[in-house]
Amino acid sequence: PRRVRVFGRVLALVDLVSMPHWTFLRPYAARGAPGVSRSVLAGRVARDDALARIIVRIGREGADICSLEGRRRSSETRIDDDTDEPSGAVDVRRGISALISFSASILTEAMHIQSSASSKDVPGVRESFVRALLPAVLSACAGGGVNGGQHYCEEWKGWGRILAS
Repeated sequence: PRRVRVFGRVLALVDLVSMPHWTFLRPYAARGAPGVSRSVLAGRVARDDALARIIVRIGREGADICSLEGRRRSSETRIDDDTDEPSGAVDVRRGISALISFSASILTEAMHIQSSASSKDVPGVRESFVRALLPAVLSACAGGGVNGGQHYCEEWKGWGRILAS
């Protein structure tokens, strides 16, 4: 509810006409308009591979920020609970975690929409959609830093595992 209101205000401030992939959000930017639901956004992403790549990029950029912040906090060593050894994982600010979760939830729901709408002739998720996601999913599951760094973001790793499953 509160996030929907904030998202609506952000939509009102952004020039959606200059962003072709987001013009479908214009009705939600009007004053007093109902908030856009996750299922509306996921339905649009399920039909548009370019928009899916943008949603992937939102998650990846959240992970990049997390990784950069980890480098800044490298003096604060986190201990791995299983091994009692220093871990490369970094704690994530709530806003970064929300970006990564948003990306995962939209993409997961988009895959569900595609697989639910499939027929006997064309089962499952479209190949072009999988191609849009696969490089990022593999990168996230690999577990290293986002751009080859030693610090990594547990949420990003979880993002990859959710989408891989």
